[in-house]
Amino acid sequence: MHQNDILRKVVDPNAHSGMNTNSAQTTIASLLTLIYGTRFNTLGDPPSSQKNEQCRKKRQWKKYQYTNGVSQFSHNQLKRGMQSQVEQRLVDVTLHDLLYFTSNAVNLGKVSGFWLGFVDDLTRNAHDAIPSMRPVNSAVKDNTSGYFWASMLALFANELASCNFPNHLPPSFSFVQVISSQFKMSCYPRGTKSRIKNIVAMSNMLAISNSSKEIIKAWNASRLSIDERRFILYLTGATVSADLWRHPAAVKHLLLPAIDLTRSLFGHHFSLDSVSKNNRVDLEIEDRLGKNWGLSGYW
Repeated sequence: MHQNDILRKVVDPNAHSGMNTNSAQTTIASLLTLIYGTRFNTLGDPPSSQKNEQCRKKRQWKKYQYTNGVSQFSHNQLKRGMQSQVEQRLVDVTLHDLLYFTSNAVNLGKVSGFWLGFVDDLTRNAHDAIPSMRPVNSAVKDNTSGYFWASMLALFANELASCNFPNHLPPSFSFVQVISSQFKMSCYPRGTKSRIKNIVAMSNMLAISNSSKEIIKAWNASRLSIDERRFILYLTGATVSADLWRHPAAVKHLLLPAIDLTRSLFGHHFSLDSVSKNNRVDLEIEDRLGKNWGLSGYW
């Protein structure tokens, strides 16, 4: 639930009370830049100040060669460090865009007034019902716990899509009977076996069972339209993931659907659209990240 605070600032219409629209947009833009880094509109140019770039301050950026927005190289022709930079930029900048677009829509009164309640029900209100995700009597540090909740929301979103997003789910509804491996893994797109990790809590059936009940309860309690509920589900899941670059399920089932729905709900273009395949950053993500995750069976 580590990003509940930023989500609340984005979807709460009173988060910037007393500010005019321009001031509110400037405030949220500064906060998002502090957390996610700059909203670039190129795939590889280095930040204007590497020293002050929060998300990548320990990485030396390399110049990415492109002409008129078109890459001169396929992804596999880039050096590994450059591949990583491009992959991370694609997901980080796009999530930054999604949160910024959402905040603007809320501040301009373009959405219903109940988004905050659904976000809270999907995050902090569910937290107390979830038991410890660490195995009993285990002293081993679990560095995958930050992926658990996003994996659960991705699993839920995938199941809802298969049944055409019903308005209300019956008490007998379950989305955790069979969990495929793609929802249980953390790995960056070109990860070797030694860099692919099982998300520990996705094997904790008590945590999974209690969590699924809370997610279903939140969906049923919401009075939002189906499209708004879907969007908040996608946005929340993508935001609470510890690192989208290492989380194929969150990218495929949360980030990409959020991009698609944003286009129809708000009509926005994304920062990296113009340097992406067919001017769509989602197609670039599928090509550069999805294809490689698919080779490992996690896409």
